[in-house]
Amino acid sequence: MAKLLQTSITGSLTVSGSHIELPEVSGSQVVGGDGLAGQVFFDASDFKLKLKQVGVYGSFQNGTYSQFGAWSSGPDMITARLLGGSAAKGTQNSFYAAGGYTPADVSCTEEYNGVSWSAGGALSTARYSAGSAGTQNAGLLFAGYRAGAATNVITEEYNGSSWSSGGNLNNTRRMTAGAGYQNAAIAAGGNNPGLPVTTLSCTEEYNGSTWSTGGALNTGTRHHGASGTQNTGLVFGGSTPAIISCTEAYDGTSWSKVNSLITAVRVNAGAGSQDAALSVGGLTPAGASSSAQEWSGLTWSLGCNMSVGRHYLFSGGTQNAGIVTGGCAGAPAGTLSATTELYTRSLIGQDFTHVVTPASCAWSAASPLITARREASSVGSTSAGLTFSGAGFTCTEEYNGTSWTSSGAVITPRVGEAPSGLGVQNAALGFGGYAGSPHLNNTELYNGSTWSAGNTLIVARSSGMGFGLQDAGVAAGGYGPSSPANTRITCTEEFNGTSW
Repeated sequence: MAKLLQTSITGSLTVSGSHIELPEVSGSQVVGGDGLAGQVFFDASDFKLKLKQVGVYGSFQNGTYSQFGAWSSGPDMITARLLGGSAAKGTQNSFYAAGGYTPADVSCTEEYNGVSWSAGGALSTARYSAGSAGTQNAGLLFAGYRAGAATNVITEEYNGSSWSSGGNLNNTRRMTAGAGYQNAAIAAGGNNPGLPVTTLSCTEEYNGSTWSTGGALNTGTRHHGASGTQNTGLVFGGSTPAIISCTEAYDGTSWSKVNSLITAVRVNAGAGSQDAALSVGGLTPAGASSSAQEWSGLTWSLGCNMSVGRHYLFSGGTQNAGIVTGGCAGAPAGTLSATTELYTRSLIGQDFTHVVTPASCAWSAASPLITARREASSVGSTSAGLTFSGAGFTCTEEYNGTSWTSSGAVITPRVGEAPSGLGVQNAALGFGGYAGSPHLNNTELYNGSTWSAGNTLIVARSSGMGFGLQDAGVAAGGYGPSSPANTRITCTEEFNGTSW
């Protein structure tokens, strides 16, 4: 058996009668010191081949990347535009883009056959910021915004040549996410018409003729990406209006929180399935993104970057064969684009490139907290962080990757030891702590703006460990209520979103 280690290969490699054994590591290995910098390896945590490289890939340093995705250029659309609907379940050889903004709302439809774009049947109602689903020959477009007529509930169905009326939505909305097929689709989230703008969490399901109420998102959002089907859907990113990284999965009845995007993003494009999704482009706090993020069904990893950062894209296809077109290049008010790019992700034979610069592992200064404190709790990521409580404090602050903002205070003040924390910025949980003898059994839940009381711990504790999500969390160890005081405990409790 041949074993490929730190070896450079030029020309061609032929292996006969055996196979190449790649290093096997877990997804938590760190570049530098593990002997894997610059190597392809098998990640046993998500069953993917990956490349580990010291340096910069896209805009991220020292990470692990799915390295079999590559973008190629397709022909430009006939009409440059953004914010339209597309064949979410289309392919690189059979895809449509309908409606949008030019900067006037338009009704035109274009079809892509893998070689060129051609004109299709026009929408009955010109609009933008609509949701969409289906294929080129069985498409669906719903909701959206019409100049002079505000947001609407209109649904239209496409048969490959012309659009016809479908059943109206129950809730007026725009900037909603769509997934599924013409006769089995979902519309999730969005925002309402008028002022003030309200972000929606409601979901509706379409059966080919009428819409009915589905399970509500845990976090109301708009401008988000989506993939999957009516019974296995996925939404990711968006805004609340803060740019978020959260991901939620749908089982046809209810939504559940799963692991967040690596980078918080809004107006991102989506493609693929619930177990193999693709999030492309969008707007981050730093501006227009060119990055692709790949979902394995468990975690997100970085794919290959587009040629230029774009948002408000038309998108469809699969994680292995995705398509994006149109949108807006630059940020946030950039240039209308007609560019088409195709994403191909293959285990064998894919070229991939990345920019390599010397790695520098160092801390850099960032914005200070609003309130100085010690022994506070914290959850989240570098672009969507949360810190709360502290010795003698109840204040909560959110971090967007650049600066801190104040949010709702925790209910119970602590002295000396803050509650332990878990979850994400918009769905956190704090438990236990110390406010003078005895230790606390309090549980508090955070929804992105305020804290509410939850059911208490079975065993009161402080300085415990917490991990997981708000509806699937774990509390372990800490100091317990036993005599003598501050006895270390080993007990573990699980939280299901309601009780321990």
